[in-house]
Amino acid sequence: MSASPDETPARTPVLTPIPAADCSVCLDFDWAETEAERVCDLSAATDWRILRRRHRAADHPAPPRASSTDATDTTDATDTTDASDLTR
Repeated sequence: MSASPDETPARTPVLTPIPAADCSVCLDFDWAETEAERVCDLSAATDWRILRRRHRAADHPAPPRASSTDATDTTDATDTTDASDLTR
């Protein structure tokens, strides 16, 4: 079902990664993404999120996860996904 010309379709909010508080590059990416969303340039906002993730992976790697001895734990210990980088 499409929205009529009078209606603005509801936008799904995006969970953005929390920038490192002391990293000016992370803060610049955060600002640029927010500004792109403010002017409804969702393509640019996505680009900024990707650039921030690449920057964080290179400059702010997540600490290694400890392997679990719990037999019911199916989490892969080599999974380096940072929960703060996931989007809604």
